[in-house]
Parts: sequence; C-alpha cells; structure tokens
Amino acid sequence: MATARAFRQLLKTERKTFNADLPQRIAAQKYTKDQFLNNKDVSDPVIIDRMIKEAYLADEIIKKHVVQGVLKDSSNGEPVYELKITEETEKGKNDDRFIVPPKGKRSSQPHSKCS
Repeated sequence: MATARAFRQLLKTERKTFNADLPQRIAAQKYTKDQFLNNKDVSDPVIIDRMIKEAYLADEIIKKHVVQGVLKDSSNGEPVYELKITEETEKGKNDDRFIVPPKGKRSSQPHSKCS
C-alpha cells in the first residue's frame, strides 16, 4: 500500500507541476512508471522502504524546486514567460547558496602528492 501511495503522489505532483507542458509531463510520468515497474519484484523490506523514501523525496524536490515557465506572449519579438509558482514552491533569497565559504588557514606543511 505504501508503494502505491508514493506512486500516486508522485504522479499527482508531476501532473500539477507540468500541467502546461504536456511533453514534459508525459516524460516525467513515463520515467516514474518505468522506475516503479523495474523494481516491482523487489521483496527486501529494507530496500522497498528506501525506494519509497526516495519517491517521496523526489516528490518534495519537484514540489519545492521545479517551477514551470509558460510562454504568454511573443508578439513584440521577445518571448514573455509566466512562472507557475505555487504555495509549495520554496521562495526566498538564494544569494547564500552561491557564496563560496572562506578558505581556512593554509598549512605551512607541503601536501604530499597522490600516486
């Protein structure tokens, strides 16, 4: 039952996220179906549990981090896209994701070479 629930949840999220992009929605749902079918004979409960968790993780990633852009107008020669941001989309400043952490003190000892 948990497997079927994860499967349905992932398909629902893909349908909602890629609603305006039929080819992408078909590709995402085909990939999901293929992954579940390829693993239908797995019987180890530990592996099944891990795969269910991965399905829910994929669902969360799609919900929070995938934003669909829909072409709204290109009459003036420049395409105009509308982003389909949902309540679940993670919003906020992403500036800190691109900051390179400062390097620590450099050691005065030479590094050994790898062979």
